[in-house]
Amino acid sequence: MGLKEYFSNHAETNETHSNKTLRTHYYYANAKTILDTLEKHFNTSKDSVVKNRDDNYGEIFVQGSKFHLVATVHSFNPQETSVDFKVQTYRLIGRHRAKTIIQNLYKHLDKTLNFKGTSLHPE
Repeated sequence: MGLKEYFSNHAETNETHSNKTLRTHYYYANAKTILDTLEKHFNTSKDSVVKNRDDNYGEIFVQGSKFHLVATVHSFNPQETSVDFKVQTYRLIGRHRAKTIIQNLYKHLDKTLNFKGTSLHPE
């Protein structure tokens, strides 16, 4: 962890991220199930609201009081679906808040859904 990551108020997941906790997670579920799970999680939260859900592109846009995020869900087949997040916090100095939001969301999904693995399709 460098100084740049500490001060950054932005975090994003991908297949080959240098931080293993920010690599794409895969689940044994279809895209609709994962989108429903995420939407339910954010609607029950008191500091965030789902502003837009697009089933065609597999995306959810969430507006929180201190952040906003885009969750992208992509199905490779009916029983293998990836989830990626892009989070922006509203702080001058991030102090790993965006990364913590992503890690907490992955923990919630890991408990709720059947977890398959991380970074299964690196290029």
